[in-house]
Amino acid sequence: MKNSRKMAKAIAIIVIVLMTTSIILLTFPAYGQYSAMPDRDTQTEVAASPTLVGMGQSVIVNIMTYPGPNGPTYEAQSLVPSLKGGFGNISITITHPDGSKETFMPIDMTLEQIGIRIPGQAQIVGHLQFVYTPDEMGEYSMTASFPGQIYTTDNQHPTLKISVFYKPSSSTVPCKFKVQQETVLAGQLNGYPWSPLPESFWRDPVSTDNREWAAISGDWVQMAYNEQATNYNPYSKAPNTPHILWSRQVQSSGLPGGEWGSLPYGTGGSSDIILDGKFYQSGRSGYFECRDLYTGEFLWEAAGSVSRAARIDPSYQTESQLHEGSIDKWLWGTSGSNWVRYNPYNGAVVQNITGAPTDTTSTKWENNSPIVWVNQASLSSYNKTKPLKLGYSFLIKWNMSRVTGNNWRTGIMWNVSTMTSNSPTDIDVGDNNFRGPTCVPYPAANVVLVRTPNAMQVMEAFDYNTGAFLWKNNATVFDIDVRAEGIATSPTGPNIKQDGASPNWVAYDVKTGREIWRASTGNIPWSLLPAYTFVYNNGVHFFGSYDGHVYAYKNSDGSLVWQSDYLGEEFEAIYNNQPFNGKALGADGKLYYSTATTYSMMPRLRFTRTVCINETTGKFIWDLPIGIAPSAVANGYVLGTDSDNGIQYCIGKGQTKTTVEAPLTGIPAKTSVMIKGTVLDLSPGAPNTPAISDADMSQWMDYLYGQNATLLNNPPTPAGVTVRLSAQNSNGDVIDIGTVTSESSGLFKKMWTPTSEGEYTVYATFDGSEAYFGSYAATALGVTKATESTNGPSQQTIPDYTMTIIAGVIAIILAVAIVGITLFFALRKR
Repeated sequence: MKNSRKMAKAIAIIVIVLMTTSIILLTFPAYGQYSAMPDRDTQTEVAASPTLVGMGQSVIVNIMTYPGPNGPTYEAQSLVPSLKGGFGNISITITHPDGSKETFMPIDMTLEQIGIRIPGQAQIVGHLQFVYTPDEMGEYSMTASFPGQIYTTDNQHPTLKISVFYKPSSSTVPCKFKVQQETVLAGQLNGYPWSPLPESFWRDPVSTDNREWAAISGDWVQMAYNEQATNYNPYSKAPNTPHILWSRQVQSSGLPGGEWGSLPYGTGGSSDIILDGKFYQSGRSGYFECRDLYTGEFLWEAAGSVSRAARIDPSYQTESQLHEGSIDKWLWGTSGSNWVRYNPYNGAVVQNITGAPTDTTSTKWENNSPIVWVNQASLSSYNKTKPLKLGYSFLIKWNMSRVTGNNWRTGIMWNVSTMTSNSPTDIDVGDNNFRGPTCVPYPAANVVLVRTPNAMQVMEAFDYNTGAFLWKNNATVFDIDVRAEGIATSPTGPNIKQDGASPNWVAYDVKTGREIWRASTGNIPWSLLPAYTFVYNNGVHFFGSYDGHVYAYKNSDGSLVWQSDYLGEEFEAIYNNQPFNGKALGADGKLYYSTATTYSMMPRLRFTRTVCINETTGKFIWDLPIGIAPSAVANGYVLGTDSDNGIQYCIGKGQTKTTVEAPLTGIPAKTSVMIKGTVLDLSPGAPNTPAISDADMSQWMDYLYGQNATLLNNPPTPAGVTVRLSAQNSNGDVIDIGTVTSESSGLFKKMWTPTSEGEYTVYATFDGSEAYFGSYAATALGVTKATESTNGPSQQTIPDYTMTIIAGVIAIILAVAIVGITLFFALRKR
C-alpha cells in the first residue's frame, strides 16, 4: 500500500515536471527551433467607394483582412521593420457585367509610395487599398481571398523562435458597384463637392474642408523659396496691382541731410519666412519677432534668431503610413554649435540640438523634407603641405528625423570629403577662397553638386543617396556669382553660371558636368555686368539684366522665350536705364522684379522701381515707382523692403467699406432722389482713403507712400471704382438703378426716380477689383403717393353759367370804358 502511494506520488511529480518542462519549452524554445502558437482566425472582406461611378471614372477598392497581423508574442509593430507591411498573397476576383471574371493580386497604393510594389502585399494594419477603373457599364461584383500566412519573427525578442499561423479566409458577402454612362460627382477620387476658391478676404488658417485652397495657400519658408533657389511659389496667388496693404519703418533710415548729401542711414531688414498668415524676422538685438501678414501688427517676440522654416510629413505609425498624420512645421535658427527648433505659434524652444559643426560654409535645407546638406571646411587655415589648399572640406547629408538624444551627429546619413584631387597642383572646390564650398541638391537627377561662389572654375558631383563621387569639372567658365544659393534652377538641373568673360549664361549637365547650352545676358555693354535676379518655374529660367530688360530662356536648350518690356531710357543711372539687379520672385504666373545697383555709390541711385511682369509674355502688368525689393510671396501678398529708406511693404488686395445714403423722409412717387455714398480703402497702411481704379493705382500708391514731391504738391485726381446701385420694393422685386464710378474722393452719386409708392431697400455694391475685395451697403427709402402737383397744373371744366357771368362782367367793363373815354374827350373839347 505504501509502495503504491509512493509510486503514485512519483508519477504525479513526473507529470508536473513534464508539464512544467513543456511550458518552459513553449515559452523559451531552443535557439533555431520553432514552437507554434495556436492558429488564429481571420476574416476577409472587400469594399468599394463610391458604389456608383460614370464611365471613365475610378473607384477605391479596400481589401480588409482582420485582425491585422501581430507577431507570435502579439507585438504588431515589431513586424514592421522587416516586413514593411502585413499579410501577403491577397487576391481579388472581379466579376464584370458580362459575366467574365478577372483574378489578380493588386498593389497597395500606400506601400507603393515608399517603393514597395509587391502584388498582394497588404499594409501592417490589414488593409490593401488600390484604385480600379472599370471599362463597361453595368454592375460589378468583387470578392477577395487570403491564403493564410505563418509569422515567425518578433523583432523585440529575436532569440525566441515562435511561430503562429493566420488561417485562410475569403469574402462572405460580395461587394458590388455600378457604372453608368453619365459622370458621377461623388467620392474622394472625384473630389466632389468642390470648395470654390475665395473671392472675398480670407485669413489663415485654412479649414481642412477647403482642400482645393491648397493651390493658393503655400507658405514661403526660406530665402529663395527652396534648395534650388527657384524664387517661385507655385502654391500662391499674387497681386495683379501695386496696391500697398501696409508699410512700416523697420530701421532708422532715410537722409541724415547736411554734409552727408544723398547718403542714407543704415539699410532696412527683410522677411524670408511666411507661415500661416504670419511672417518672422529679426527684431531687437538678440530676438526675433512674429507679425501679422495682413496688418503688419506685432504679435510676439522670442529670444534667439531664425533663418528658415522647415516642414516635414512624418509617418503616422509606420513608414508606409505617410500622409496619415499631420504636417510638422518649425522655425529653425543656429547659434554656434546649437541648432534650435522653435514653435512658430509662440516662439517657444522645442528642441536644442547640440554638437553641430561651427566651421560650416553653407547649409541647404530641402523644402518639405527632413534632409539638410552641410558643407564643412577649414577656411581659417590652409594645408601647409599643399599650397592654397584647404586643410579639409566635407559634404554632409543630415536628416533631422534621425536625431536622437539631441546629438547633432546622430542625424548624419553620410559624410564625404570634397577634396578629390590626388595631385598637389590640382584645384579642389573651395581652394584659395574665403567663402568656401557650397552645394546644390538635384534630387530628381540623383546628384548633389558642390561649387564655390565667386570665381572658382571647379565643380564636383556626388551621388544623392550614397555620397559616391561622380565627376569633377575644372574647366567651367569664370563665374562671378557671389551668392551661396546660386542661380535658380530645377530639381533636374542644369547648373547655370554667368561667364565673366562674355555676356552669356552657361548651363552644365549635373549628371556629367558637360556644358549643354549658352544664352545671352542681354544687350552689351551693360549686360556684361552680373545681375543677381533669378527665377525659375515650369521649364523656364528668368534673368534680369543691367540693360533694363528681363529675359526668359527654355530650360531644355537655352533658347529665348521672350525679352521683357523696357522701363525706358533714363540718365539718372550711368547705365542710361534702371537696371534689374534688385531682387526677384514669382508666383501665380507673374514675376516681381526691382531695380537697383550692386554698389550703392554717391549720389544714390534715384527713381528705383518695382515691376510686375507677365510670366508668359514678358509684358509689364504694372510699374510702381518705389524700389521695393521683394523677399517673399504667400497667400496672395508680396513682402519686400526699400532698404535705402528702411521701409517694409506688403503689396496685395485690401478690404473696403461701402456706404450709401438716401433721404430720411418719404418722397412722393415720380420724384427724383439723390442716392449717394462712398467706397473707402480699409487697408491698415492708409485706412479710410478712397478706393481707386486699378489703372491709376501706381500713381496713387506713389502719392500715399512714395513721398513724390510733385504729387504731394499737386495731389492726383484718379478715377474711382464702379458701384452697382439697385433697389428692392416691398414685393421683393429688384430694380436696377444703374452703375456709377466713384470720384477721387471716394464719393459716388446718382439721381433716381421711383415710379411707385412703398418701402424700398437701396443697395450699393462694389464687386471688388484686382486691388480690392468687394463690399456693399444698404439703406431705406420711403416713397409716398404722388401729389396733385406732381404732373403740372390741373385741367378742370368750367360750367356754362359761369362763362355767361364772366361774359356779362366783361361787357359791363367794356361799356363803362367806352362811356369813360367819350366823356374824357368831350370835356377836353370844352
